[in-house]
Amino acid sequence: MARNPHAEANALWQAREQRAQAERPSACSNGHASRRRLTPRLLVLAPALLMASALAAGSASAVIAGKHHRRRLALRLADQRAAPVLWLGGATLHWSATAVSHRYIEARTTGAATTYVLVAGTADTPPRVPGATATYRVRPRYRPRAWSNEVKVAYPRGQHGREGEETRREREARELAEREARERAAREAEEKAAREASEKAEREAKETAERERLEREHAGGEEGGGAVVGKAPVGPPAPASGWHIIYGEAFGAPLGSGAGQDDTLQSGEKSGGCCNNSNEIAVEQHSQARVGPGGLELVCSEGSFTVEGVTRKYSCGGVRGDAFVEWNYAASGEWVAECVCRWPANTGAADPGWWLYTGAQEIDFFEGWGWNGTSWLTANAGMPVVVGQHEFELGLVASVLGFDPSVAYHRYATAFIPVSGSTFHVVEYIDGTERWSFNANLANTSDGPILTNALRRPAGGGQASPNVMAVRSVAVYQDGAHAGQGVKGGGIAPGTTVK
Repeated sequence: MARNPHAEANALWQAREQRAQAERPSACSNGHASRRRLTPRLLVLAPALLMASALAAGSASAVIAGKHHRRRLALRLADQRAAPVLWLGGATLHWSATAVSHRYIEARTTGAATTYVLVAGTADTPPRVPGATATYRVRPRYRPRAWSNEVKVAYPRGQHGREGEETRREREARELAEREARERAAREAEEKAAREASEKAEREAKETAERERLEREHAGGEEGGGAVVGKAPVGPPAPASGWHIIYGEAFGAPLGSGAGQDDTLQSGEKSGGCCNNSNEIAVEQHSQARVGPGGLELVCSEGSFTVEGVTRKYSCGGVRGDAFVEWNYAASGEWVAECVCRWPANTGAADPGWWLYTGAQEIDFFEGWGWNGTSWLTANAGMPVVVGQHEFELGLVASVLGFDPSVAYHRYATAFIPVSGSTFHVVEYIDGTERWSFNANLANTSDGPILTNALRRPAGGGQASPNVMAVRSVAVYQDGAHAGQGVKGGGIAPGTTVK
């Protein structure tokens, strides 16, 4: 037990007083009486002092206990504060901010279904649920995950009063936005139609002018020249040494080997069509290649045709000129192959081509792969193609070209420009405009021009039908510095004029 200095001092004083009285048993004075009167008072004071000391010790213990109590209360209040307080203002839910992350989970309960929505902030306007009562609660997304109080909202089936006014305004705003969107779409459609009509008119005017020019060249017109090829290709820049014509053909005379006929191109009789492909559906015959008002006409006809013991439903035409002229792909310097022609109409089987071929290499200046679509709007083609190396594919022919090649004549010129060794830069020009290019290696091999119209088994849901590929002229040019180099034969076809 702790010492009580007051009690110890009082006991010592009492002992001394008793000794003094023993020594003076008969003495009596005012001083002694005064000490005797003080003694009871001290005796009363001592217990009071002891009680005060006990109370002081108890108070210290109570303070410590009070501190623990207040801490537990603070923690409990802090935990309670983590639960947001939720209330409704108009159609919007609001709640007190308790999440450090500022993100909350909102629970929406309608009937037996509850959905949970993540909200960044302390307010949200949930969608209306007409005719139902929805119960809402929120809690912080992360700890502590204490849910708020519930707020119930009964949504009426019909809107009245202020709620109805808000809905009416929202509806009017939505209707205004929808009307403006419709007007904008209609305006854009009109502008697009006008633009497309203008572009179509411009394109048709250009095509008409080109067609009329080509017809004048072919017929001679006021110049009286007959079928004409140009002195230079249209589009490719002239080399410093100018251009030399390897071969020029404008079909001013009928095909054949007699007097006044054109023997620079030969037609064929083949049971496997132009190229013996597995999906060929037409034979090739002399009668399907002829010169008419449109120049060379390569015709595909429907009927019953037998060649080399093989009978097919279709017959087509094709010609090649290697008996009259050949040039070396890689050893003739810079050269250009040009064709002014109108492709055949495509219903799902057309296969027009302007090309070269030896066992060493095939070059297609163009080939239409009409069997992959139902028209030139949906079929693809290659223009040009260095087989096995590079090709420029017209994914949708009419879309890439900007016109349907079966509607009018167009000028297709493919230029081969030496780069290094056997590497050439291949550039395609259409109606005098450069369209695309790539590099390819050319083989050291020679061949002459080939023109074919064929039919392949439809693969795009279309069908085969009669058609005509019309060729106004073809020409092959070589840069003047290499004039005659790598060339065998050549010249200008009978009835053709160079201008």
